[in-house]
Amino acid sequence: RVVFMRQLRCHYVRNPVNLVARLGIYSALSFADGAVFWAVGSDADEPADGQAVLGAFAFVIQVSYLLPFAMIPIFVADKSFYVRESALGLYESWSYCVSQAVLEAWVLTLAALLETALLVPMVVLGDGGWQQFCTFLATLIVSGWVGSAIVLLVSVVCPAQDLAFAVGSGVVALSLMVCGGYVPFPRIPPHASWLQWPSPAKYTFQALSIAQLEGSRLEPLLDEAALRTPSTVAANIGVLGCVYVVFAVVTMLALARKRERR
Repeated sequence: RVVFMRQLRCHYVRNPVNLVARLGIYSALSFADGAVFWAVGSDADEPADGQAVLGAFAFVIQVSYLLPFAMIPIFVADKSFYVRESALGLYESWSYCVSQAVLEAWVLTLAALLETALLVPMVVLGDGGWQQFCTFLATLIVSGWVGSAIVLLVSVVCPAQDLAFAVGSGVVALSLMVCGGYVPFPRIPPHASWLQWPSPAKYTFQALSIAQLEGSRLEPLLDEAALRTPSTVAANIGVLGCVYVVFAVVTMLALARKRERR
């Protein structure tokens, strides 16, 4: 509780400018996405219409996975405090990780809500019902959490802030490249096709695509682009949840090792 309250006060309550700026950037980029892909989801009958919708998803995925990098300076600074204080036995690595995850979760949930509230009406996603709205929202929420987990992990593992940014952005860039939004999975050559499976962005892209195209006249596009592995939105979100847990556990173990070295 002490760790949680300290991080809450230092990074959120006493730093509202950073919080507002982050949410503002999420909103601005989502608005830009909606403006560029305006109403491409309405009466989509041709394959080109489906590709345009998938293009809108490819961009918003970048927002979910890249904007959490704004927290790298804070995560790196917190790590130095943790190493010093854990040497005194003040708290365990899990308490730091859980506190940081919970605090970022509500910010990223609010950011995903802003993204969804802008993209759904502007791009005309889904059928206009609350069920599909919540489906898009849930996908973006969990994807944002995974993006934040990647940032926290590289901030803990890497010895310097610039190295953490280089490694983390490289991992995310590779994940985005093989998400299916730029080169369809069947067109990726066999020697590189395996890279799609550990890519979190793949499962975000598939969840959004299935939610939009399943049941529509463009549903065959899901099979043509091999976007059904796994075949349901819930399964793809479940994979993202598992990825998040794995990253969180690895982060806690890495922090514990740093305490032992101290």
